Amino acid sequence: LGSIFADLMPYLACWRAARLLHELLLDHVLKAPLNFFEVTPVGRILARFSKDMDILDTSLPSQISDLMWCIFEVLGTLFV
Repeated sequence: LGSIFADLMPYLACWRAARLLHELLLDHVLKAPLNFFEVTPVGRILARFSKDMDILDTSLPSQISDLMWCIFEVLGTLFV
């Protein structure tokens, strides 16, 4: 049970972070001045959105999980 929780926690945290960051990013883009949309192609904006969300959804959870395991290993080595 603890192992399932330890594996699931980084994914849930990253899912929440991704949702909040996507809302913030969308809010800032929608509030950007009209000049931004005249200068920046729509494809570049969409590519940036998708790249940022892909990193948050795929890379970050596994890196956070690895970091947590390393921290627990160090703490276990120091105190056990």
